[in-house]
Amino acid sequence: MATPSIPTGAEAAHQSFKDSFSYSSYLRIEQLLGAQAPLTDAHDEVLFITIHHVQEVWMSLIIKEISGAMTKLTAGDFEPAMKMLARVSRAQEQMGAAWEVLKTMTPADYLEFRSAFGKASGFQSWQYRSIEFLLGNRQRYMLKPFAEQPEHLAQLTHIIDSPSLYDIALQALAKRGLLPASALFGAVPFGMESVEFMAWMYFGGGNELLRELFKPHNVVPIFCGTISPEAAGWFRQEITSPDQLKGLKFRAAGLGGKVYQKVGSSVTLLPAGELFQALEKGVLDGTEFSLPSVDDQLGFYKVAKFYMLPGWHQPSTNQYLYINSAVWDKLNATTKAQIETTCTAAVTAAQVPP
Repeated sequence: MATPSIPTGAEAAHQSFKDSFSYSSYLRIEQLLGAQAPLTDAHDEVLFITIHHVQEVWMSLIIKEISGAMTKLTAGDFEPAMKMLARVSRAQEQMGAAWEVLKTMTPADYLEFRSAFGKASGFQSWQYRSIEFLLGNRQRYMLKPFAEQPEHLAQLTHIIDSPSLYDIALQALAKRGLLPASALFGAVPFGMESVEFMAWMYFGGGNELLRELFKPHNVVPIFCGTISPEAAGWFRQEITSPDQLKGLKFRAAGLGGKVYQKVGSSVTLLPAGELFQALEKGVLDGTEFSLPSVDDQLGFYKVAKFYMLPGWHQPSTNQYLYINSAVWDKLNATTKAQIETTCTAAVTAAQVPP
């Protein structure tokens, strides 16, 4: 006795695509799969090609989304810009996950076909370099590998000569009333150390200048903490010349990071929990983070043997208590004095050895 078939709905599905797109024709599956053209009979070469095709496709989407976000930010349209940048973040997560598949290929497997494609390298990916330039990490010497590719060279040169996402974001935030100049009161490369900064704030007009800066935004800032100079950072190799900073993969934040970019370093910003592993695996060549006592707890000395001093990028790191002007004005003189005295004590106590 035949088992009766159970309707699935597929019977009513469209069967003829003579006058319309099919799944394959819309996505151009044949062209896509046809691009997988291994040069050897090595089994794992197709895996290698597939992973890199996947990464390049994701990068094409990332470039589109970053460019779209820059357009929206320029127009002051934050909501769609944030959506696009969130999409970039999710795409990057997928790119990272793809390498897990590639890990199933051993070095011996790779060597079976590596010689077939000669000097070709991911370093030559113009899309990767486009993303780097769009985000603001720019070294003009990175254009050299594209000298024989006029179209890509022109595109990359245009990007590097135009405002980056970082630049546009700062401009958009400034228009919204946020203050890039406030960074000058936080940590300034080659600036004042904590004791010097304290003297300037309390006796040299710094506090008055800070309050003038925030007054149009109805905020009262109160100097409420400072950290002594940080170290210049941990490095996997000894640094004896500024020339060694060119191309160095370095984690740095704020204005100090901009200085590293100017001298040619490839600057990134990773959270504390990822720094040890990044140094251990060579994803980073070096990192700055905090005071020696803090860095010691994170164990950087185990994977980066060279510790450089002094911390020119952050001679002092300063913190503030921000209070809404309307709320501050409602406080009585005694309460205001208590708050300001407490913050002053916090600042000065930080300079007293334990």
